[in-house]
Amino acid sequence: LGPTLRTGSRRRSSFLVDELDMLMDKAATTIQATWRGHLTRKRLTHEHSAASTIQAAWRHFITREYLALQRDQVPSWQPYRQAAVVIQAHYRGYLTRRAFNECRQAAITIQAHWRGYRTRQEGRLRVELVTLCFLDSLLYHRATAIA
Repeated sequence: LGPTLRTGSRRRSSFLVDELDMLMDKAATTIQATWRGHLTRKRLTHEHSAASTIQAAWRHFITREYLALQRDQVPSWQPYRQAAVVIQAHYRGYLTRRAFNECRQAAITIQAHWRGYRTRQEGRLRVELVTLCFLDSLLYHRATAIA
């Protein structure tokens, strides 16, 4: 009776080690996925920013060319058109910043919810692990007391 209980205890111990390995693999995968997501979001933000910069530079170039042509044709409208271009540029910048801040706030909210969820899951897993260890220890002590 003694050796069978010990073998069973070893199997449970091995099971706990295997389960702990699986949990650690899952945690590593989660960390890696989170990091890759972070890098991808960072790269996409950089690319979006670069594209916006290029587009803004192109719009400014075209506007300057257009204004140069118009200056030669109708000089009296130039200040008004230039003022309109400045107002439009500022308004576009405002819209872009507002959209970016909304996306950023949404990402922060999603990240906060994810971190809370992950923390709660880790807490539950710790409680289960402690409970299993306690039960394993209790069974071992009962088995040694019987033997």
